[in-house]
Amino acid sequence: MPRSALALLTALGLFVGSSALAQQEITSIPFESIPAGTSLVGGGSSILLDGYADVNGEVSTTEGVRFGDGTLQVTAAVSNASANGLYGNRIPDITPPNAYSEVCFKAGSTMSDVHSVSEPTAGGNCLPGDIGWIIERDERDSGTSASWEEARASCLQDGLRLPEPFEFYFTCTNAVAFGILDLTDDFEWSSNLAFPASTGSTSGIGSPIIGGTGGASCDRGTFGWLGRSGGAGIPNPFRCAL
Repeated sequence: MPRSALALLTALGLFVGSSALAQQEITSIPFESIPAGTSLVGGGSSILLDGYADVNGEVSTTEGVRFGDGTLQVTAAVSNASANGLYGNRIPDITPPNAYSEVCFKAGSTMSDVHSVSEPTAGGNCLPGDIGWIIERDERDSGTSASWEEARASCLQDGLRLPEPFEFYFTCTNAVAFGILDLTDDFEWSSNLAFPASTGSTSGIGSPIIGGTGGASCDRGTFGWLGRSGGAGIPNPFRCAL
């Protein structure tokens, strides 16, 4: 570093020796311009950050910062290590195209919101950023069957996806409470993954389907064929989630 630059930094108090720097600790973080109603969340408590505040301690890595409008800004750590270590999907901040329900887990409880029309996910028991998912209340296209790739493409066109087995089964077993329709009168696509499968002399590519026929319970599941030896793939009804 040129001597002139070093002298300027020293004069401004911006240059600190490496040994001194290693001993310094950050004890407070000043927030000088924060919207009203903003708080740090997680860890069982919230710290209100209206206006100017010095916050001592740690910013939660299991939640993040929630703003007054309910929006949750999660930290980078959240995306890598979810609150339960296994399931980290969160309620999105969107307006789904069809009637849907929200399912979320927080405050030691399972909560839900039922939406009879297309409307934003903000508001209600489940808020954007909460651990959980949204799922359409009824099958798409009045239960018309579709191939797995057609079903997945239909969801992707609306920024959604097919539900995963955990989401589908949990929703199915709580269908009445969550306001979900027609989950057990047929099999539905219930995975965004496909894999090699075989049964007897037939082999091909399959993806999980859950449900049943004739009013069967949620406990019936198998895989649907995307493509198979000796025959084409088999279409199934579907609904979208996120």
